[in-house]
Amino acid sequence: MFKRSSRLLAAAQAYVDHGIAVMPGSPMVPDPETTSWRTSWRCSCGDRWCASPGMHPLTPAPIDTPSEVEALWRVPVPPNVLIASGAVVAVWRVPQTLGAYGMRRLEQQRPSVWPPVMRTPGGGWVFCTTPVGPGFTPAPDVELVTPDAPVLAPPSRGAGGVHRWLWSRTFPAAPLTSAEPVMAALTAARSDQLAVGS
Repeated sequence: MFKRSSRLLAAAQAYVDHGIAVMPGSPMVPDPETTSWRTSWRCSCGDRWCASPGMHPLTPAPIDTPSEVEALWRVPVPPNVLIASGAVVAVWRVPQTLGAYGMRRLEQQRPSVWPPVMRTPGGGWVFCTTPVGPGFTPAPDVELVTPDAPVLAPPSRGAGGVHRWLWSRTFPAAPLTSAEPVMAALTAARSDQLAVGS
């Protein structure tokens, strides 16, 4: 537990150090009713059938100072790390199939800067880009993640296990690409998806 605890603390500090506000989320804890040799996990909220395990924000507002991170994460059972779009990053929710087609499109394009990407417990995707201005139109079915509904950030543990960045694994230290080429790839991916479904 100590290694994971220190990783969560280090991650929260890294996000804040790079200008990305974080929110503490309910930690996942070992299920005392585990009967197999492998540890099962459940949300610390106490609801065995929790609909959003590990994702309940524990503070009313994002945190952006190292001292607050130190106070909240340097504990025996540290919270998960939640992030949302802000001044230095745009975080996008992408549906499962569209995200898979979008990943393929981007792999074919081999961009010079890869966007940080991860899977969500429900099978969807999260893409990160540089911030966008007012009036920016994302690709169809793509949703900008706002602070009132943040996402779990690596190395937090969710219902599907520990989250990891699939691309740009050193994010937030890794550079971000702009939203335009990512949305262009996802828009093209939407056409690919429709063509296969027709």
